[in-house]
Amino acid sequence: MKSTFFRSGLALLTLLSSLSALASMPMDPEFRGLYFESQGIEVKVDLKRDNIYSPFERIIFSTVCDRNHTRCHSNAFSMQMMDDFVAALKYKKFYKYVYVPFDPCDVTPGCIPMGIESSEGGLKTGNDDIQRRGGYRPEPQSSHPSYLQTFLHSMAQATGSQSIGAMADFLKADSADENGKFKTYRFSSYNKRGQKIPFSICKIVPGDCEEQIDVTIRDLNRGKIAVSVPVSDGSGGGDSEKYWQREKDIRDYLHHLEYECIPAYTDTGGGRVLQMVCVMK
Repeated sequence: MKSTFFRSGLALLTLLSSLSALASMPMDPEFRGLYFESQGIEVKVDLKRDNIYSPFERIIFSTVCDRNHTRCHSNAFSMQMMDDFVAALKYKKFYKYVYVPFDPCDVTPGCIPMGIESSEGGLKTGNDDIQRRGGYRPEPQSSHPSYLQTFLHSMAQATGSQSIGAMADFLKADSADENGKFKTYRFSSYNKRGQKIPFSICKIVPGDCEEQIDVTIRDLNRGKIAVSVPVSDGSGGGDSEKYWQREKDIRDYLHHLEYECIPAYTDTGGGRVLQMVCVMK
């Protein structure tokens, strides 16, 4: 009887230890944020604002597609993506990633699962723990924060319509308007031998995704990229703010792709430029 109680207590302690580790585990940058699906492609979305009390100002979409996936990199994809984004808002189709326990014995023949007695009669508690035989893996979980519903209602009021197409068109037109409330960008990358290489940043406008041709990204190979981002136009006027906001969004995006960057600012005579060499972590 004592042996049974001991084993049950040991199994419970192991479970509590695993749950505690799960609660304290930081989510990898790659899996942070909210996602939805568009045309069979996973899209990450960030609604940006200066602080929790200020209104949203920018919407950042990011996708990872094969370099030869012509449809994914097209303007037509970006336009449909906007409709799918509003549909996800309306029908609560967003999800996030959470870590869940994973025992590779589920898929590995001949492995003794954690918490199961071995042939020697001892309890396998998984104390080789999680490190040797698995641990945790990210899996999608439905998520719809309240601010998304507030955002949807504000668009419906602005357009006077609950139509998905009308609200998507409103966002595209507002992004194109210099005085609009929202600037909407799409960042794209592709996989190369396990590394995500960013290659395109464009601004969503009606019927198009305007390439940000002043931003350059070069693949330096061996896990490194070079990024050049103008942060002012040299006029000293109000344009600087939008440049700085875009710079921050690009930095956040590179962090999301798990790059560490070394920044340096240069003055070209026509404005300041941020030059970065970034390497995968």
